[in-house]
Amino acid sequence: MKYALLTVFGALAFASCAPANTGPSYDVKISSTGALASNAASTVTGTASVVTMTDGTAKVVVKLSGMEANSKHAMHIHVGSCANQGPVVIGLPDVTADASGNGSIEKMVETAKIPAAAYINIHQKASDAGVGGGIACGNVR
Repeated sequence: MKYALLTVFGALAFASCAPANTGPSYDVKISSTGALASNAASTVTGTASVVTMTDGTAKVVVKLSGMEANSKHAMHIHVGSCANQGPVVIGLPDVTADASGNGSIEKMVETAKIPAAAYINIHQKASDAGVGGGIACGNVR
């Protein structure tokens, strides 16, 4: 019993050290744009969430489906919007699709680096393969 209570109190103390969600959070709908690397029309869709924390960071989670099986794609946060695209401001990890064409990534970023107008762009190819054009996009703000 004594060890069980120590475990519970230790878990509560550790959880209280984690940064809390304090600022705005954004739910992003990601829609197909452009063509896949195979020149087929993109069918990539998904969601993203950007949750700001008290420590000046934001947790970015992107979940995608409709990618070519076992493919790898570069992703970035850009300034602007899907309709008015600007340069990359934050690199995100490449997303790797499984055999069903689904994939996800999670990354902590500096909240201050996310511009007032921002979008997430998913590219045709991996970062080390020249990225190519966009295949899916979602406006963050």
